[in-house]
Parts: sequence; structure tokens; C-alpha cells
Amino acid sequence: MRATERRIRELLHLDYETFVNSAFLVQGRANEFTTKRPGERKQVLADILGLDIYDTYEERAKERARERAEAVRFLEAQIQQLDEEIARRAEYEAEEQMAARQVAEISARLREAERTLDELRSRQRDLVHQQEELNRLRPRLQREESDLRQVERRLGEAKERLQALEAIIADCQRIEEGYHAWQEAQAQEVTWREKQLALSQLEVEKARLQGDIQAARTRLEAELKAATVEADRWRGMANQIEKRRQAVQEAQTRLDTLAQQEEEAEQLRQQMTHLVDEIAGLRTQNNLLKKEMADLKERIQLLQTATEAVCPLCGQPLSEEDRRRLITELETEGKAQAERYRANARRMQELEQEQSAARERLARVEGLLQTRARRQRKLAQAEQALAEAERALEALTTTETRIAQLREQLDLEDYGQEARTKLSHLLERIEAIGYDATAHEKARAAVKALAEFEAQYAELQRALASVDAERRAVEQLVQQHDALVQAIAEERERYNALKAAVSELDAVETAVRTQDQVVLELAGQEQEARTRLGAAQQKLATIEEQVKRRQQSQHELEKAREEQAIYEELREAFGKRGLQSMIIETAVPEIEEEANQLLSRMTDGRMSVSLQTQRDTKTGNTIETLDILIQDEVGQRAYEMFSGGEAFRVDFALRIALSKLLARRAGARLRTLFIDEGFGSQDAQGRQRLVEAIQSIQDDFDRILVITHIEELSDLFPVRINVVKTPEGSQISIS
Repeated sequence: MRATERRIRELLHLDYETFVNSAFLVQGRANEFTTKRPGERKQVLADILGLDIYDTYEERAKERARERAEAVRFLEAQIQQLDEEIARRAEYEAEEQMAARQVAEISARLREAERTLDELRSRQRDLVHQQEELNRLRPRLQREESDLRQVERRLGEAKERLQALEAIIADCQRIEEGYHAWQEAQAQEVTWREKQLALSQLEVEKARLQGDIQAARTRLEAELKAATVEADRWRGMANQIEKRRQAVQEAQTRLDTLAQQEEEAEQLRQQMTHLVDEIAGLRTQNNLLKKEMADLKERIQLLQTATEAVCPLCGQPLSEEDRRRLITELETEGKAQAERYRANARRMQELEQEQSAARERLARVEGLLQTRARRQRKLAQAEQALAEAERALEALTTTETRIAQLREQLDLEDYGQEARTKLSHLLERIEAIGYDATAHEKARAAVKALAEFEAQYAELQRALASVDAERRAVEQLVQQHDALVQAIAEERERYNALKAAVSELDAVETAVRTQDQVVLELAGQEQEARTRLGAAQQKLATIEEQVKRRQQSQHELEKAREEQAIYEELREAFGKRGLQSMIIETAVPEIEEEANQLLSRMTDGRMSVSLQTQRDTKTGNTIETLDILIQDEVGQRAYEMFSGGEAFRVDFALRIALSKLLARRAGARLRTLFIDEGFGSQDAQGRQRLVEAIQSIQDDFDRILVITHIEELSDLFPVRINVVKTPEGSQISIS
């Protein structure tokens, strides 16, 4: 709704309040404009004249003036602040001189402290290097002592290994004899194991062939079982042949019955068509008869009420006897037509009963015919089931023959012949291997009893191969032990000397930290002094910049004051007392002239109206208003003192004047006048003059629409839109 309201305002440049106070005389609200307060009437007139744009201009000028006033206040405060800063120039120059002296003094003290710190740090670096050497020497000394302990451990282990090797070599003869006996037992066990492996492979093949034979029998048995189940299924289906033939016959019989009912349905449709045509013909005859009877009745009434009857054929006057005779003939003809009308009505009732019965029968038959598709599907299903039963009988014979063949093959063991032949040859090969499990077990026991000599022989070979290397290793470890003992003694002496030298490192580091703090403090003091010097110099530079900014701000202040004054003048000019009041003052005489022309025409010059835009107050001031003053032959009176008809004429004249003003104003697109009732307060002459007034202004509008229920008033307009309320709803016609 808000969007629609906004769109209407964009198109017509007026809102609803302005619309109902000018272009639309709403029923019961013709005095909408005259009964408003003066300020509201003036606002309606301002809206019609499109003065709201000046409100926008006034608000914009007011906003611009407020912006310039803010700018003036800001610039004045800024200039005052700049003046205060510029006045401190001498203070900042004294700060600069004092800061420069402090920088020179603290810088000299800082250079001396830095030289002392460099000397202490040089001594500290020397001691740190010695500390680092001491730190490197300590773990190396620990590693060498650890290496010495490891060498001593390895030397003891090497001597123990050498003694063990020499003991094994001393038992050389016994180990070699036992090893040769183990080799002979091992060869015998290998021979028996090879025979056992060959036999196990043949046993696997034997089991496979036996499995193939059994699998062949299992397949035949499974095939026999499946054929038996299949035969039972075919037998069950074949036993249903007669039952399914009977189902096919029953389904075909039902379809034949539906074909007869289809013929009946077609006959019923033709019958209903004939009945509809006959009923329509009778209804048309009765409509004509009804119209003819109405004409006869009207003619009879004219003949009965007329004082001087005229012959309808020749136009000659009728005597009283001829008039009665003509009335009798017309009444006789009317009775005959009435009898025909009633006979047609009775026949239509009979035909409608036949039509209803035929419609009911047709509905029942069509309901039965709707089952045709389902019955056709049942017939197709029954025929398919019969065909499946006949195919099952053929399949049963074939399956029973296959069952007999499978049973004979199982009884004769006629299966797996190739596997049986291979199994016979395989048994002969197993017999030829000659494997002896007892002899094999004795050979395994001998190998197990002599197995220790295999390991002892391997140890003997390793001892013979490594005894010389082990002796050389013992000699090298003895030399390494002696060298480590000498090196440790030398490095221990160097370690003690460094430890004594670095004992003063802590005192030197403390002195360095103390002197470093002195340097940091002096550096901080120097930085602070330089910061104060820079701040003082920056303040002096800022003073120079602020002098330039003050000149610029003074120029901007003068310009802002000038623009503020201009926008204040524009705000007053665009306000209600400015251009808007002048435009309204210009439009008021035009409205008075238009209204008085119409009012004079409607009252024979007895009444006139004037609009007063200003009024003096009791205090001697003048206020803006829009008062309505009405004058007649009695004198000037208040609006409320006039009768309803007179007040309506005043209302109508003012509203027409406002509508014409609305139609002519710039930017308006609405050139239509709406008048909704309001004529009830007028007598016949007053209504006639209102119509004449409307007709006199018709060229000022593209369309004038008058809404009324007064019949004689509507006849005074060239085009009428008639709205008649009926039981079916309102009907519209144009005449």
C-alpha cells in the first residue's frame, strides 16, 4: 500500500487529502474544504499549487545555513586556539636554548663512560675465551677417561675370547670324528625323506582323483534331484489345464455380454439426443408463445382502457361492439395459446422424466462398460495361464525321460571313467617307491643324536680362522691403553691452569654490567635532552605553520559568514511568509473569480464569496490565514448561518474553482473532476443550475464524472453509465 501511494503521488503530484478537497467531491463531504481550519485550507491550496517544493527548498537552505553556522563556530574556535599557540613563541625559544646546552653536556659524559665500558668488555672477552676453552676441555677429559675405561673393559674381554679359542683348538680330534659320523647319518635321512616326499605327492594326486570320481557322482545326484523337483513343478502346472480352459471360456462369455451392453449404451445416447432436441424445440415454442400472450394481453388491456379504440389493421375507429368482438377474439386466441403452452410444458415434463431415466440407465451401463479393460486383461491372463499349463505338460514328458537316464547311470557307476583309469596307474607307482617309515625314523634319530658335532665343528673352524686376529687385537688394546693414560695426565694439568685463570670472570662481568647501566642511563638522558630539543624546534616550526593556517582560517571564516547570511535570506524567501505566501496571494483572486462566476450563475447573482489570506490579531500583529467570507443580499454572514442548499452551492463553487486550478497547475496530470451525489439538498431549479454550472466548465476538464441516484438529473447528461443491482450481481450498461 505504501508503494502504491508513493507511485500515485509520483504520477499525479498530489496526495489523497488534496484529491478529496479539490478534484473529488465525496458523497456527504462536499464541505471538506470549507469546514477545515484556515491553516488546513491554506495547506490544501499550497498542495494544489505544488508549493511543497518550496518547503524542500526552505529545508535545504535551512540545513545549508546551519552547516555554515557550524563552520563559523568551528573556524572562530580554531582561530582562537591558533592565537593562543602563537603567543607562546618566546617560551618555545627559551626551551630550545636550554635543551641544546643539556645535549652538549650529557654527550661529553656519555663518550667517557663508553671508553671505560670498551676496556672492561675487552678484558671480559679474553676471560670468556679462556672459559670457553675450559668448557671444551672438561667434556674432552671426561670422554678420554671414559674411553680409558672402555679400553680396559675391551682388553679384558679380548683376553677371555683368546683363552676360549685356544681351548676349542685343543679338542680338535674328537670334534672332527663326531662331525664325520653326523654327515653319514644325514645322507641316509635325506634319501628316506626324498622317498617320503615322492610318496606324499602321489597321495595328493590319489586324493584328487578320488575326489573327482565322487564329484562326478555328486553332480549326477544333484541333477537327478533338480530334475525330480522340476518334474513335480511341471506336473502341478499340467494338472491345471482343464481348470484354466474353463476360466478362458468364462472370461470370453463376460466380454460378449459387455458387447451387447455397448450396443444398448449407444441406443440410450441416441435416445437422449432426440429428447434434448425435442425439449429444446418445445422450450423455444413456449418462449414465443409467452411473448405472443404478453402482446395479446397488452392489446386487450389497451382495448379495454381506451376511450376511442382504433382498428389495428386499417386504423379506423372501432364501435363498441367491434371493440368487444375484437377483445373476445383476442382472448380466445390467448386461451388457445395458453393451452398449447401448458400442453408443451406437460410434454417437456414427460420428456425430462424419460431423459432422467435414460441418463440413469446410461450411467449404469457405462459403469459396467468401464470394467471392459479389466475383463480383457483377465481373458488375456487366463489364455496365458492355459498356454503355460500346456507347455508344462510337454516339459513333464521330457523331464521324466531324463530322470530315468540319470538313475540308470548312477546304478551302473557310469561316471568319472578317466579319473578311474588314472587312479589305477597311480596305485602301481606308489607300490614301486618302496618307502620304509621305520628305517626313516632310525635315520632321523641318529641325525638328532650327532647334531651337536655340527655346531662344534663350525666353532672349531671359526677358532682356527680368528685366533691370530684375536692375538693382534690384544696387543693393539694394550698400546691404546698406555697412550690414553699419558694424554689424560697432560690435559688434567692444562685444565687446572685454566680453572685458576677464569676465577676473576664474575668480578669483571659485574663491572661490565655496572658500567653498561651507567652508559644506558647517560644515553637515555642524552635522548631525552635531544627529544626536548627536537620538541622545542618542532613547536617553533609549528608556530610558523599556525601563522599560515590562521590566515587561511580567517579567509574561510569570512566566506562562511557571507554564505550563512545568503542561506538565511533564502530560507526566509522559501518559507510560508515568503514566495509561498506571494504565490497563494496571486492564486486567491483567480479562485475567487472562478467560484463567484459559478456561484452567481447558480444563485442569480445573490451570493458571492471572498478569501482572506491575512488577519490582524488583538495584539496588533498580522497572521497568515485563509478565511472564507460569504456575502448575499442580507449581508456578510458566517458559513454556518446558510441553509444546506446554499452552503452546498458555496462548497461546490469553491471546489470547482480548486479543481480548475488543479487541472491548470504546472506538472499536474489529473484533468478529471469527480462529483459524488450532493444534489439532494437542491430543489429542481437548484439542480438545473448545478447541471448548467457543470456544463459550463466541461471544456476545462478532459472528463467530468457525476454520480447520482436522481433519475431526472441523470437525463440531463449526454452519456450515462447505468449500474443496476440484480440477484445475479450488479449489471452495467452505457446509454
